[in-house]
Amino acid sequence: AKLKAQTPFEGDHARPGALGPSLERGSGRDEENIVKILHGIPKVAIETIFGYVGISKVASASAGYDHCLFLKTGGDIIALGSNEYDQITIPGGLCRVKAVAAGGDFSLSLKHDGRVVAWGHGEYDQTRLPVSLASVKAISAGVSHSVALLENCDVVAWGFNPDGRATVPKGLGEVQSVAAGGYHSIALLKNGKVVAWGDNGHGQTKVPDSLEDVVAVAAGDYYSLALKADGRIEGWGKMTVPSNLGTVTAIAAGYYHSLALLEDGTVSGWHNNGNVMTDHLPSLSGVKSISAGHNFSVAVREDGSVVVWTLSGHLIPVPSELQ
Repeated sequence: AKLKAQTPFEGDHARPGALGPSLERGSGRDEENIVKILHGIPKVAIETIFGYVGISKVASASAGYDHCLFLKTGGDIIALGSNEYDQITIPGGLCRVKAVAAGGDFSLSLKHDGRVVAWGHGEYDQTRLPVSLASVKAISAGVSHSVALLENCDVVAWGFNPDGRATVPKGLGEVQSVAAGGYHSIALLKNGKVVAWGDNGHGQTKVPDSLEDVVAVAAGDYYSLALKADGRIEGWGKMTVPSNLGTVTAIAAGYYHSLALLEDGTVSGWHNNGNVMTDHLPSLSGVKSISAGHNFSVAVREDGSVVVWTLSGHLIPVPSELQ
């Protein structure tokens, strides 16, 4: 289904920029397990089950430049925001989706059979999928390129590639997650090490030599974030991570800002200069996932409801289906 937001995701700043995908520490959330169990059950039956037991409406969200994708627990997608390039026009028949990624002006979805579906702006081959893209495990979308992790731990990238952002280094080893930023890409290895490639104009691909024990990564436009096993965040590139954030369980990187999900279900945010958004965050609790876009943020609560807000803290209206 196609739903448009009453208020577009226009924010407090002018273009340029893009997004930062949300990356959660660990895996195997209840919603993902539910989707796997219900895979293949008729849609009308799934909707009846959801209404009866009160399962969360939204499992996760991905914020792009000026649009956002919301993945429902049953595998359907709701898209809001700008539709200049049909980035929120969901392809007909698309369902049974297990992951979504919102790029600069395009969108990606990952189906249960490991296939990727892309739509929206394709001037730089963002929506032209490589032949080798099969048996996909995870996806991430940047400004104008994308990165995918295959089931065999190989990495595939495509799209605009003037600086090597879509040229995957050889011999990466066993990869457990990937992140596409504005102009660079990141891979988290199973040994807790991080590899980055692409534009390095602000040091965003110069991974600290001492970085280890990483459990999640996120890529912003000109910076990178890593979440360590002890709940601390390290950042490099055009980014200063504030101290004393607390124990973090998930991270999200945008253009002007970053988000951290804390172990108590609350959210912290900060600008690229390290200033915490003390007065520009809505009161949030019971949050299970986060995503940071160009100039807006998204939080999904445990009950499946969604909160969207701008950099200045103004709430963006969302349809009742997401409230």
